[in-house]
Amino acid sequence: MAQPVNLKVGLNHLGYRNAAEDLFTTLLPGLNNVTARIRYYSFYCWLLDKFFESREEPTIRDYQRFVRCSEYLIAILHAGLEDAGGIPGIDYALTVMQDKPDAVDLLAGAFKSDGNTRGTYWANKGGVLVQYYGNSLRDIGITVMLGIDRSRIVVGGESAGGGLTAALCICARDKGEIPIAAQFPLYPMLDSKDTASSADNHGRVWNTKRNHWGWRHYLGDDYGSGTESKYASPARETDYSDLPPCYTFVQDGEPFCQETQDFVEKIQSAGVDAKVDVYHGDLHAFDMLQPGKEQSKLARERLCEEFERLISKQNE
Repeated sequence: MAQPVNLKVGLNHLGYRNAAEDLFTTLLPGLNNVTARIRYYSFYCWLLDKFFESREEPTIRDYQRFVRCSEYLIAILHAGLEDAGGIPGIDYALTVMQDKPDAVDLLAGAFKSDGNTRGTYWANKGGVLVQYYGNSLRDIGITVMLGIDRSRIVVGGESAGGGLTAALCICARDKGEIPIAAQFPLYPMLDSKDTASSADNHGRVWNTKRNHWGWRHYLGDDYGSGTESKYASPARETDYSDLPPCYTFVQDGEPFCQETQDFVEKIQSAGVDAKVDVYHGDLHAFDMLQPGKEQSKLARERLCEEFERLISKQNE
């Protein structure tokens, strides 16, 4: 009797991470300093935005099918590209489907409208996104079994991701469609103009030269124009009222120290709960690069404390 084929293993389910990273690079070729993880996750931000944009009354089943179909199609398309370089997950899956066409019901599992994916390739109705991250999101209380708890949506990111966190919160506040419970822009990249700490900085990992390079590639023709959008450079914002509560931390010798403190002070002045912890040092992203250091452990501990505090306030 033939052994059942298991294609639902590994952290690169369907070879999808490779496809998402390649798609990001193709659509935004100038952002070559963005980490692979951001390239991977950013596709889901775009995907979910398109889903809700196209549905007046979205349902959970409709959302799950949309994600599965999208993941299936982009992965298959990427696998067919001559210059894709090969994707282990996809190559294996395609080989199995060609040699043993009855071994796995990949196509039907992706497109089934009744939401039943039992016996198919899709271990979770919500596709790769929910299969690998759904339980974690539920465990920390951000999502519930039947959907998203809109009162507990939190946004966070580090460095350039911290800048995107701030920009997203400003945009969400301006549109008034999605409430954000709290924001955690860690040592964020907020100001495209030089500040007291970024103008002549020689810190480790990130410094003045690299900061100018990053902003120049991010803003393109808008760099140095004085007309940068607040959604690209959040420091251009002048109205900080009604933004989500904020917590962040930064080192005093790194380029983003001043803009981080300025951002928190402006939010506080608008009557919003905001805190920043400033640690000594000049190592950008110190908590990730030196996770075993006592300072990094303290930073993570404080982040968890503030996360719990700000989320708890939403239930009061």
